[in-house]
Amino acid sequence: MIPGNMRVQGSLAGARSELAAVASLARDRVLMQKGGKADVLANLWLVRAGHEYAAAAAATPVTDDRHAHLEFAKHMLLPLCKRIVQQFISENGMGGVRMDDGGMLGWTGKKGQAALMGGMRLNALWYAALEATGAALRGKLPMGLGVKDPAGDHLNDWRAGSAAPS
Repeated sequence: MIPGNMRVQGSLAGARSELAAVASLARDRVLMQKGGKADVLANLWLVRAGHEYAAAAAATPVTDDRHAHLEFAKHMLLPLCKRIVQQFISENGMGGVRMDDGGMLGWTGKKGQAALMGGMRLNALWYAALEATGAALRGKLPMGLGVKDPAGDHLNDWRAGSAAPS
């Protein structure tokens, strides 16, 4: 929704306002459903929207506004994206979903919300989140310009098919 609105309205300021509002809802840096369970799809879409926003900001003419948008992406959105990706990789995963040894998202225990999503769509969003966040943490995408976080190397290794941490 946010990337679409940003393109239609042509407003990075509007997108920034929406992203800031959504990010403020994150508890422990993860978006939750009513009832306190992590919202798998909302978190993956937030990562995608954050990277789309940063790419759009980088494509604008160099101004103070452009710098402010990129700083917002780097200091507000990138840590949130990193936390979301790390949560899926963790032993407990997120909302009954975690990364398996093959680098794909799979269900832990009961198939709750994730079963309704369909594995293909879920893993397409996951791959995009893993790829973009890893590259940003290595300073290779607009959201992470100047960042040299070693976690980016680990995300790249897992994306490439290495086993997930036990």
